[in-house]
Amino acid sequence: MASFNESTTWSAPFVTTQRPDQLHQSEVELEEFRLVWLDNDLNDNENSVDIQIGLQTIVQNINQYKSNEQCYNDMRQMIKEKIFLIISDFLPSEQYLSDINRLQQVLCVYLLNSSSEEFPWIKQYRKLSTVDNVSSLHERIRDDVGKYSYPFNSLEKDATKKLMKNLNVDSRLFILHQLLTEVLLRLPKTERSKADFIEFCKSYYQNNQPMLEKVELVNNTYPHISPIQWYTSPLFFLSSVVNKTCRRENIRLMFKVRIFIHDLYEKLKELHPQIVDTILATFTVYRGMIMMVEEFKTLQNNISGLVLTNSFVSTTYDRDVAIAFSGEGKVPVGYISVIFKMEIDVKRNKSKPFGYLRGETANKDEDEILLSIGMIFKCTSN
Repeated sequence: MASFNESTTWSAPFVTTQRPDQLHQSEVELEEFRLVWLDNDLNDNENSVDIQIGLQTIVQNINQYKSNEQCYNDMRQMIKEKIFLIISDFLPSEQYLSDINRLQQVLCVYLLNSSSEEFPWIKQYRKLSTVDNVSSLHERIRDDVGKYSYPFNSLEKDATKKLMKNLNVDSRLFILHQLLTEVLLRLPKTERSKADFIEFCKSYYQNNQPMLEKVELVNNTYPHISPIQWYTSPLFFLSSVVNKTCRRENIRLMFKVRIFIHDLYEKLKELHPQIVDTILATFTVYRGMIMMVEEFKTLQNNISGLVLTNSFVSTTYDRDVAIAFSGEGKVPVGYISVIFKMEIDVKRNKSKPFGYLRGETANKDEDEILLSIGMIFKCTSN
């Protein structure tokens, strides 16, 4: 367990059938994941459209297939992708699923409207899971995307002894991200900053009419609704877009979403005293996730180094919740289940806020502690 100590060809008009190198530039820069949807009877009916609308609030890039063979062959070529595969309303052969299970780029396979009780052999493949309905599918994919999203940058232990040009890539990104975040938080709010944000969202969802309607709703109501409400609502897209943008560490794109970064940060500053005033010294929160083994080894080699939150990070007081989000060891080859234990000294933390979101979110029962972008922790190991 890692421990951190806080120290200062489908006809639907809005579904892409393009290959990765043909995607709109903003999507190429922003997307970490790809959804692949295999359905032998795929058609442009109302139910299919509703499913897509929900899915594209989570992952914008969706490739759809009717042919098992074409689907498999294309996924084999997506060697640099992180793929979530949906197979709906039919069950391919066991051999086909076995072949997919061996593709390292496929992280999860969701068998929609299939029963593991009817086909017990499904359970032997750790990537495969059955989903009973569309609502559960959306929730499962949203959770899994969160598990595979790595929200930290590392600064090597001896960074203070080196010139900037001699630092490794991670350390340079750490410093760049910290500086960029500080600059963005200090920029004044203007009508231009809101317009930039809305224009960016419209560009990102330019081929997705239902999502464009949601962007327009944000345009008409923002900032009259709390940024926490927008951020935590599963029906909207802001947490996904903002955190993807921050993790990409692209200066141009982060500048486009600066108004929301600023407003969410300021809201956390309002909530911050509610935690600090009830805690004498330190408190502990957890974050469970699934990491690439190479990323984890890099973290192991950085014990006593610093780690930075490169986006807003959801955490929990409940270690069991974090364990569930870690995949509990049931992860693809090349990945590992990790639980981050974050100990925060409320007396020493004077610069970056965090907030308890109960009663503040779209879901009033949400039990979550949201950490600000730009928090710095010292990396230790238990």
